[in-house]
Amino acid sequence: MEYVLNETQYRTLMASIYMDLEYDNYKKSRVFKLMFGKKYNQFSKRVERYPRVVISMERLQMSGRNDDVIVTFDTNFKYWSEGTGAADMTRGRFNDGSAVRSLSGEYIMGVRTEGDVPRWLTQGLEDAGIFRKI
Repeated sequence: MEYVLNETQYRTLMASIYMDLEYDNYKKSRVFKLMFGKKYNQFSKRVERYPRVVISMERLQMSGRNDDVIVTFDTNFKYWSEGTGAADMTRGRFNDGSAVRSLSGEYIMGVRTEGDVPRWLTQGLEDAGIFRKI
């Protein structure tokens, strides 16, 4: 299940999670997703792949100690599309000079569980006014 949250909903839900989820560990990471396009090279007579869309995001993953629940929050999205050069997102620009666009202020929360969603998480979602949108 995935949900789209704003900053207020994120903070309200995080407070609930910290109080109710006896989480075993959490992990922060940066995630990159590449989607490739294809174009025909007339000189080599081959179809070549090139990065068409690059998406970067920061991910916080929490897993419960007693529940089989994994909750992830993705934020700080950056994306770039239709490029000809290699990606360098550290400076906010790509090698071909095009700018990296960023989306901020929204979080995508993912919930993975083998059974039913725990009651404390359902209550936290209701308290924060979060309803499924994806």
